[in-house]
Amino acid sequence: MKFIENTRHYFYLAAAMGLLVLFVMVFIQPFDTNHQFELPMVLKLSGYGVMTFLALLANYFFEKRWFINAGKRWSYVNEAWAMLSLLLWIAVFTNVYHAAMFSDGDKTLSQFIAFTFVFVIPFVFVVFPLVILLRQQFGVDANRPTQSIEHAAANPICVTGANTDEHFSFLSSHFRFAAAQQNYVVIHINNDDQLGQEAMIRSTLTEVQNQIPDALRVHRSYIVNPASIKDVLGSKRKANLILHDVEQPIPVSSTYYDAVKSALQIHP
Repeated sequence: MKFIENTRHYFYLAAAMGLLVLFVMVFIQPFDTNHQFELPMVLKLSGYGVMTFLALLANYFFEKRWFINAGKRWSYVNEAWAMLSLLLWIAVFTNVYHAAMFSDGDKTLSQFIAFTFVFVIPFVFVVFPLVILLRQQFGVDANRPTQSIEHAAANPICVTGANTDEHFSFLSSHFRFAAAQQNYVVIHINNDDQLGQEAMIRSTLTEVQNQIPDALRVHRSYIVNPASIKDVLGSKRKANLILHDVEQPIPVSSTYYDAVKSALQIHP
């Protein structure tokens, strides 16, 4: 089963579903609302699309944590539970919005359940096949072994790129630094078998940094493993890092100089 690891891709999916709901509410008019093309009513009906968008993002936040805690494995059972969770999120968001905009905020539990069964569930069963299709289109196979930089890594870090087939695994202790090169990032790894391994993925340095625990930003184009810092040469105006097992000096910008010095005290 595939899972969308790239947050940006899921954001696009959620936006597409929100626009679809907006189109349905305004042009198909499931509530049989009069004057649906008048601006005030269009704005009100558009809110259902916004609520669907927010529900998808809220659900993704929790399912991604579940995905990571499960060792980045995703099965059909996981997908079924994720869809059930999404149904509940959509029901809650749209019910609250409907009560606020069309019911004067007064809504009982029985009305909540009735709205869910009459409007939310039928609509969800129409939209969900498209959601699942897009999840499989933009996701990566979560049951396939990742392309690994490290030959045998227990509990590796997995870094994913913008392309669906870009995912690299390695031990955090083997990470040395990563450098931005236009639209790509080159990750430098030193393991027990070979020094100086590299992996290039299409991504931004910030996105890569967010996927590597404890990675330290030292320059707009570089992040490093603070545990690999051997020494800092130069002054705040012009400094370079010396890393263990790395011949290349890493530039340090004045913006990050103090953070680097603090990291060196923590990791002497």
